[in-house]
Amino acid sequence: MSLTTSVEEWRLRADVQVGEGTFGRVYKATRVSTDSHQIVALKKSRASLSLKSTLLNHERLLLQLLHDHPSIPKVIAYGRLKHFEYLAMEFLGMALNDVHSSLPAVNILVIADQMISALKHVHKNDLVHCDVKPGNILLHPTDSKCLYLVDYGLSRAIVSSTQTSSKDTPSYHVVGTLPYASLNMHYGIRPAPRDDIESLGYSLLHLAIGNLPWMYNVRHGTKKTQHDQVRIKKQLHSGAYLAPDGLSCIGKMIDHARSLKFNQLPNYELLSSQIRETSERAGLLDSSAVDWNIPADASFDDRSPCPVPNDPTFALRPGQIICCQINARTTLEGYSARAGDPSFWRDPSLSPDTWNTVIRPAIVLQVEIDKSTKLWTVKVICIGRGTLTSTDANMVSISSSPTNGSVTPSPAWPLSDSYCYAFPRPQKFFCYPGEVQPITSPWTLSTADVDLLRQKFDNEIFAQTLPSSESVHYYEPLFAKVTALVRDPKHGNAEGEPIEWGGRRAWFDERAALARRHREHERGGIELNAIDDPLDSYWEWDFERWENCQGELSSSVTAGVDDRAELTRLPPLPMIVDVEASNDVLFQASIT
Repeated sequence: MSLTTSVEEWRLRADVQVGEGTFGRVYKATRVSTDSHQIVALKKSRASLSLKSTLLNHERLLLQLLHDHPSIPKVIAYGRLKHFEYLAMEFLGMALNDVHSSLPAVNILVIADQMISALKHVHKNDLVHCDVKPGNILLHPTDSKCLYLVDYGLSRAIVSSTQTSSKDTPSYHVVGTLPYASLNMHYGIRPAPRDDIESLGYSLLHLAIGNLPWMYNVRHGTKKTQHDQVRIKKQLHSGAYLAPDGLSCIGKMIDHARSLKFNQLPNYELLSSQIRETSERAGLLDSSAVDWNIPADASFDDRSPCPVPNDPTFALRPGQIICCQINARTTLEGYSARAGDPSFWRDPSLSPDTWNTVIRPAIVLQVEIDKSTKLWTVKVICIGRGTLTSTDANMVSISSSPTNGSVTPSPAWPLSDSYCYAFPRPQKFFCYPGEVQPITSPWTLSTADVDLLRQKFDNEIFAQTLPSSESVHYYEPLFAKVTALVRDPKHGNAEGEPIEWGGRRAWFDERAALARRHREHERGGIELNAIDDPLDSYWEWDFERWENCQGELSSSVTAGVDDRAELTRLPPLPMIVDVEASNDVLFQASIT
């Protein structure tokens, strides 16, 4: 006679959203249809029923494997409904990334001690967490001395071989979160226990100091620029150098992790003893002194914008005839990425020798301060040379004397076969502070001529006359180096460099090349990809909130986890069969 095990069915109400990630949201939820009204944390992620391996099911299995440790959250129920999967866990307190102040040493040491214990437990079960960071360390809702390590969606099994890429070849697909990822992750090396320890060290330093040397770089530039700057700065700084006074054990933790080979386990006893010794020397053994109600510090994790000059004047003015050369390096790396950063690493592939742009003459139509960056911008049209025909309607000739339909510089323009044009429209350049010196232009246009050019070129009607292939709006912003013309413009600019007078495409082709390079620099991200699965055709009113749909979870994540024999011996979890949204959740969804 066969025995069947009945599975308890759960119905939940999502009361309020408390968190959000790439592929899902977290709600404070209540179990309904019971007298207990149990409160849980409910994860919700969009996933087609056709998927075999999903994020939350993977995390559910890991939490069941790791259940017997005080710093591992308890998993309560799981369910897959049409379009979504759900995971209910015990409801915890605040995440440490919500503490907007540097933490006292006693707090740091309590975190360090409990997280070393938690990671030892994870590693003992042949697993690597892969995303240790302050946002994944949570407080107990009532006991301030208890902490939890959460979010096992990227966790995977320990493997016996490295499966590495070359350590000379950086990878831009870092497993985990960039500021806290180990150096090995920057080279695409398979995650190992040592990497969790290094990530913990960075997390503790961030909480203790309020910043890391590379946090500024994480917020500026392309993904490639961010990865390069963070990797280089991690290589420059040892743990001993990074550790603040009184917390040398955290620096030793980082250096210990970096010293390990792939198959070596961390010396957890050594790390724990160093934490205890630090606590003893500082008289911080009493964990009851831990207080998380710390006033916010405005300097913590400084997110102030990059330094910009506070100068209300600018070196250029409308009507000037100047030279503009696209600055490929600043365009791709971003002004913000390098401003005020003396240790900024300069990518050799962006040097003028390898990325050559030409100098083109131009007429200034407008100068203004960009509201978002607070940098000066200049809008220009290009000057070319050649004989115009009756079909060249999108060009305006430059004459030495007033002529109907042309513009006339002052003093007299020396080149008789010149014209100005926009392709596909006037170009707006950002100007890097310090790279635009006061320019005395030998020639300028009158206000009336500038107005004529703006009326012709700087409007949507003109843009609509362009072929569709030429009206593509490529990546902005573009930075330019601006120089002056000389009295004999045929011989170059004021710095003696040759000027390109030919062509009728202005800066368009260079813009397109930079756009392609920019897209290359922006490639990367995590191993999971959002997909449009025809079997998961979710078109409800809140579709835009759930357009990131899981793909099949990578075998590099699931291998050695989802097929473990011990999982078959675990008792079945209650099944989530229905989830309703509270009025507050419905209202919030309707306005976001």
